[in-house]
Amino acid sequence: MSDVSPGRASRDASREWDTCLGWGLFWLALLIVLAVAGILYGAVLAFAQTDLKRLVAYTSVSHMGFVLLGVFSLSEVALQGVMIQITCHGLSTGALFMLAGALGERLKTRQMDQMGGFWRSAPRMGGMMMIFALASLGLPGLGNFVGEFLVLLGVYRVSPALATAAAAGFVVSAVYALWMVQRVFFGRTAATSVFSDLSPRETLTAAALASALFVIGFYPQPVIDTARPALKALKTSQVLYAAPVQGRVPGSGDNHAPR
Repeated sequence: MSDVSPGRASRDASREWDTCLGWGLFWLALLIVLAVAGILYGAVLAFAQTDLKRLVAYTSVSHMGFVLLGVFSLSEVALQGVMIQITCHGLSTGALFMLAGALGERLKTRQMDQMGGFWRSAPRMGGMMMIFALASLGLPGLGNFVGEFLVLLGVYRVSPALATAAAAGFVVSAVYALWMVQRVFFGRTAATSVFSDLSPRETLTAAALASALFVIGFYPQPVIDTARPALKALKTSQVLYAAPVQGRVPGSGDNHAPR
């Protein structure tokens, strides 16, 4: 017969649970901090680039920080924002890469210091670049804003300080997005300022991507409804065990035991 009483076994199990929960909270907090750092770090690096395609690539690093932030916050609202952010990020950043490639093909360079004044010769390309740059900086009415807002709303319930720090990424993203458009399509006129505008095929492709961003920006409910069954499955499997993140302290006893 075992000498271990049921009460002692329950207390041992509770202590083990508290230990696991404490480490889980530690790693969650660390990953959330790293996500916020990634948002700001990617935005600052994007602002430092002179290569147009590299600038777009670093904006992607910054936006993926919002995805990580929403995932590790263990908030259902934030995860809904993650789904929208991933979808809209693929649309807006994919379009920016497409336009950067079109510019590079026409100019044989991606260096922004050799660009400028292209709006007059390529108004369709400039207009599309403006739309996707505004989507990238999170302009209300475009899908990226909805995703980032829901992420920040969910994270704010966990840590207002980290949500505020992540919101600073909006400020930096506005700087590099508008700076990119200004350097490429406005300002001084480059030596190679005359080139062909977007072809009908390229215009149709960009317009389709922009339309999708507007639709999600004004009516994101279909994306949320599509993600809802998966989020409910996560809650059922206790992956979204949000109670520890919302105030439980490791080591406080049996109230940490899973139900």
